[in-house]
Amino acid sequence: MSDNVHNPKHYQGRNVLEAIDVHRNFMSDEQLTGYHLGNLLKYLLRYRKKNGIEDLEKAKVHMDWLIEKEKAMLLKLDPLTKADPLTKPDALTKPDALTKPDALTKPDGLVGGENDQ
Repeated sequence: MSDNVHNPKHYQGRNVLEAIDVHRNFMSDEQLTGYHLGNLLKYLLRYRKKNGIEDLEKAKVHMDWLIEKEKAMLLKLDPLTKADPLTKPDALTKPDALTKPDALTKPDGLVGGENDQ
């Protein structure tokens, strides 16, 4: 059975590359934010007249992607203070505490944009 919300077959190419991955690769952070906001609003505004709950679930997916992207951008601090100061208060005094947050290192995460590593 096809999952039109989380794994839509109609957005996959012949190599199973999804359109969202192409967007994340080629769009700037600002463009990707606009893409998610536009899709989120589209699905929210049409859900009663088109696909009902499925459209609400699609809106939620775009909201989740947008939240993860914004969290990742907030965590991108100055190179000398990359660690999250809330979870590692001694990050500035201990060089080994300077690590990338999980949201920035997960290859299969929901983060996207041209500056994502």
